[in-house]
Amino acid sequence: MSLRHPMRHLLLGFTIIVVLVAAEFLLDFYHADELQERIELIVDTHNNKVRRVHDLRNIVRERVITLNTMLIEPDPFRVEELYIDFLNLGNRYVLKRRELESHIEHDDEHRRLVRLRALTVEGTPIIETAVELARKGEQAAATQLLLEQVMPLQERVMAQSDLLVDYYTGLVSKQSQDAQQVQHGWRENVVWLGGGVLVMILAIAIYVLRRISSDRRVLLHEIDERIEIEQDLQNARDTLERAVELRTRELREKSELLSEAQKISRLGHWEWIVPTGALRWSDEIFRMFGVDAEQIEPSYELFLESVHPDDRDEVVAAVEAAVAGTADYSIDHRILQPDGQVRMVHERGVVYRDSAGLALRMLGTVLDITERKAMEERLRFSASVFQNAGDGVMISDRNNRILDVNEAFTRITGYELEDVLGEDPKILQSGQHDNAFYQLLWSNLETHGEWQGEIWDRNKEGEVIPLNMTINVVKDERDRLSNYVALFRDISAAKANEQSLWHDAHHDALTDLPNRSLLYARLQMAVAQSDRNKEPMAVLLIDLDGFKEVNDTLDHDAGDDLLVHVARMLKGSVRENDTVARYAGDEFVVILQGGAGREVVERLAISMLKAISSPVAVKGEEVSVGASIGVALYPENAEEADALIVMADQAMYRAKRQGKSCTVFFGEW
Repeated sequence: MSLRHPMRHLLLGFTIIVVLVAAEFLLDFYHADELQERIELIVDTHNNKVRRVHDLRNIVRERVITLNTMLIEPDPFRVEELYIDFLNLGNRYVLKRRELESHIEHDDEHRRLVRLRALTVEGTPIIETAVELARKGEQAAATQLLLEQVMPLQERVMAQSDLLVDYYTGLVSKQSQDAQQVQHGWRENVVWLGGGVLVMILAIAIYVLRRISSDRRVLLHEIDERIEIEQDLQNARDTLERAVELRTRELREKSELLSEAQKISRLGHWEWIVPTGALRWSDEIFRMFGVDAEQIEPSYELFLESVHPDDRDEVVAAVEAAVAGTADYSIDHRILQPDGQVRMVHERGVVYRDSAGLALRMLGTVLDITERKAMEERLRFSASVFQNAGDGVMISDRNNRILDVNEAFTRITGYELEDVLGEDPKILQSGQHDNAFYQLLWSNLETHGEWQGEIWDRNKEGEVIPLNMTINVVKDERDRLSNYVALFRDISAAKANEQSLWHDAHHDALTDLPNRSLLYARLQMAVAQSDRNKEPMAVLLIDLDGFKEVNDTLDHDAGDDLLVHVARMLKGSVRENDTVARYAGDEFVVILQGGAGREVVERLAISMLKAISSPVAVKGEEVSVGASIGVALYPENAEEADALIVMADQAMYRAKRQGKSCTVFFGEW
């Protein structure tokens, strides 16, 4: 029994020890699992919190990046899409922050989250103001607000987030240390209860510590990675800030260039928000409308007040039609500046609508066309003058190829524009001018830029017509030849009238023979020609014998008829280049040119005496007269025209003294 009792006690004790060891083992195992779960829960909880903090940081960064993108985005529709993204990011930020606040475990944690929330509340109206400025197209103001207030607030939010991450990391470390202290207590209990329990506890502790160490290394590794990410994000932020600064400067320069270009081209642009009536003008429109951008807030009503009263209804109708979608907005109208000056502008606009088709806004341009309209009016007037001018006008290019003609040109020459377009004006030449004439014409054009004079051209029917013409050289703004302009009028009637007056002044009214004035002019030319050609010539002075009796017996009309008959007979007896002139009442002079020597003169004189003495019917009566002819030879008797007439007259009187009806050469008596 004694053995059995000790054995039973030992067994009981062993059993108790085993039970205790087992219980301890189970308890330690249970606590080890509980500790592991607690540690994992702590790690997971704080990892989730750290991740949410990082999500908040990323959302803040994305909102700033979205704002930067809105500042550099030129497309208004893309700006509105970015604005929606911006709002969605704000909603995500609020949800993430609320998730973080719902897991607050400590007062210190609550205070830190309150500080983060306060920074967010402080920054929200500022960044929303920057976004609204960006939406309105005021990039410069939005950029300034971004750099001066948004970016510093972002850095404060980032710093507070970093402190929160450090706080959660510290909590993980502290709670890990607390767990280690619990493990130390467990090890003391295991020592009191037995080495086996201690071994088990130690084994469990080692296992747990390894797990904690492993999780801690993982956590620290993740923290290191996040630090690297933060550094990369910081570098990206610096790069983005530099890019934003560069882009802002470029946008400012482009805006200045655009403003200058619009000023030079007198082109402005505008935006009208249809539902609210808000209107935005570029600087050039303010200049164009003559108002101060610093003192005037543009509006649709102000625009209508600037429209000329006579054009206002038409402009309103055009705007309403564009908004209704029944017509495009494109109109020319006048504007009235405050100083009373009237300008003409051309406007074009495009309407943007929502999904229901309602007009949201209009974008458009205003172009100052005052000078262009004035030029068009001058061109219309010039074209009217060009086409309706009484004088013919011909315009050719620098290569003297015809570009245009007016109706008077067609009336004078018979050529339509299609007949002469691209042709050289030489097609009008008559052949009556030699090369020297045209060389002098071109020389005057090249030297003086103008030629004026009379020219004989040929019309489409082949008729040669006299023209009074002026040709001018036209040069461009660089003083280079660009065109020739010929202005001319048909002077055929004037020439005919001039010829008639000249004829009347130089011909006998009764016989239509050259009078004494033309006689002396032709005699001068005949002497000069004979001198050049070294040929003889002769002057015959013919006086009718018995003419006075016919005139007295019948009447003066009969005498006139007889003189006309004699004149016609004398003219028919000489060559075409010879001259027959009426010298006095019944005296005639004949100039024989082209080698008229003594023998030729004698034969012609005999023929004339015979023809003159032949009876002729006058007033129903047959009458006859004779003639006395005096001849002077060139250069035998004289070398001057006047002297030849005098000598022929002396020879004629000698013939009368010799019995009339004969011919006497000067000096042969």
